[in-house]
Amino acid sequence: PPRSGPAAGFRAGVEALRERRGVRSGWVGLVPVDAPFAPLCVPLLVEALERSADADADAVIAVAEGERQNVVGVFDCEKVLAIPAEDLVNTSMKRLLKRMRMTECEVPVRWVRDIDTHADLERAQQWELPVLPA
Repeated sequence: PPRSGPAAGFRAGVEALRERRGVRSGWVGLVPVDAPFAPLCVPLLVEALERSADADADAVIAVAEGERQNVVGVFDCEKVLAIPAEDLVNTSMKRLLKRMRMTECEVPVRWVRDIDTHADLERAQQWELPVLPA
C-alpha cells in the first residue's frame, strides 16, 4: 500500500502472491533491492530452516557479523497473512518480526551490504563472490 511502510508492503506482496498466483501456503523469500547480493543468502536460509530445532519457526532471518538483517529472510506465508494488514501500516520489519517465531542464520556480511553510491558499487566490484551452480 502506498506510504504504508515496509512491513505493510511486504504483507501486501505476500497477499498478491496468494491472490494472483494462487499461493496458499509455503515460504517466501525477502531481500532488499539495494543489496543486490542478498539473494545469495536464500539457499543458506532455507538450509537453516530445514536444520532448525524449532520446527514451529515462522521465519528465518539473516544475521551478518552479529547484526540481524530484518529485510533478508524467508517467511511462512500463512503466518505473514495471519497478521491483519491494518496492524502493519507504518510498521518496520523489526516490529513485524516481534510478532513471529524466528530462527537466525549467519550469512557473509558482503552479501547483505547496501550499494547506494558509486563508491559502494566500486567497492563491491572488487569482492570475490561464490560461483553458483548452473
